[in-house]
Amino acid sequence: MPRSGAGKSPSPWPYTGTFLRKQAIGKPVASGPRAWTAFLADKSSLWRVARNASLSCAALFLTVAVSWLLMETIRLQRRLAEVGAELAESRRLEQELKRRLDEQRSRGEGLARQLEISHNRLAQIDHEIDGLSKAAGSTQTEASVVSLALFPGLGRDAADIAQTRTAILSPGTKRLRLELGTDHPRPIRYRAEALTAEGDLVWSRDSLRERSTKIGKVVVITLPVALLTRNAYLITLSGAVAGDNYEKIGSYYFEIIRK
Repeated sequence: MPRSGAGKSPSPWPYTGTFLRKQAIGKPVASGPRAWTAFLADKSSLWRVARNASLSCAALFLTVAVSWLLMETIRLQRRLAEVGAELAESRRLEQELKRRLDEQRSRGEGLARQLEISHNRLAQIDHEIDGLSKAAGSTQTEASVVSLALFPGLGRDAADIAQTRTAILSPGTKRLRLELGTDHPRPIRYRAEALTAEGDLVWSRDSLRERSTKIGKVVVITLPVALLTRNAYLITLSGAVAGDNYEKIGSYYFEIIRK
């Protein structure tokens, strides 16, 4: 009959378990901080070896930790120095930008003042040009219009030849302004017609009104010089009567001389 322990290989350390059991018999097992205190105070050789190994590992870990802390401190100090240098450079750049901004602002204010002066000067020049243009236009208008006052009865009869009015037209004359004197007793609407000496109608206008001037009541008409191609013209003035009919009330004769 086989033995109960057959088939198992013998332990290479047959007395280790017995020794450990003997060492543990009768000794209370501590836990927490007391376990470490008991572990460190134990005088047995096995525990002494384990304790020395633990202390060596702790010392090695502490050495590594201290070395890492020193390296990290050096790195942080180097980084702090770099950050300080960057901060100083940033402050320098900020001061430089502020100085440039102040210069640009001062230059901009100067340019704004110069621009305002230029605008004022341009406005003054524009005003002067406008005044000169108006004066030139007025002069040109006056030069381009010739005025002539006519009275009824001054015409082609022999007795009136000496009193015939003459309009002198320059090359720049554009319009001939005629003031037709009238002694009609009451204000009415007038019709004026311009005819050549041969009786050809060249211009006509209805619904004219009289005006009061220094020479009395007149009816003012303006003839385009481009229509006046002859040297003598007759103006007939008619007053409105019942309806749209007109009655002739005066004739005016004038001649034209071109320079």
